[in-house]
Amino acid sequence: MKRLAFCLALVAAPAVAAEGKAGGYRPAPLSITNGTDAPMACRAVLAHWYLNEYGPAAPGAAVNIPLRYDSASGTVSILNSVGDEMAVERLVCGAAGAVWDSAGDVAYKALAGAGSETLSCEKKAGGFSCR
Repeated sequence: MKRLAFCLALVAAPAVAAEGKAGGYRPAPLSITNGTDAPMACRAVLAHWYLNEYGPAAPGAAVNIPLRYDSASGTVSILNSVGDEMAVERLVCGAAGAVWDSAGDVAYKALAGAGSETLSCEKKAGGFSCR
């Protein structure tokens, strides 16, 4: 009986990671195109002091961020490796290797509610602008 329970747990584990442990979230992927002439990277600041990095993306290429959205709470999250929804607290993009020095905030909360979105980042005075 223990073997059967163990086998069932192994089979179910990937489904939990893909769906997340909380049932109200749905995928809201975000693609951010690098509209600059140099490599770009993005960082998601997550709950509990975690940081996910995406990129770098060459000029004209995109960084894809697997956001998820819970319409009941308005929470935007990213799944971690064990299927926990990690709330996104801030999302920025900037020059690869110096993201914080040139960071442009991405208005991800409004976008996640709409579903799949595509943005572009450009260099502006004082940093990046992503719209």
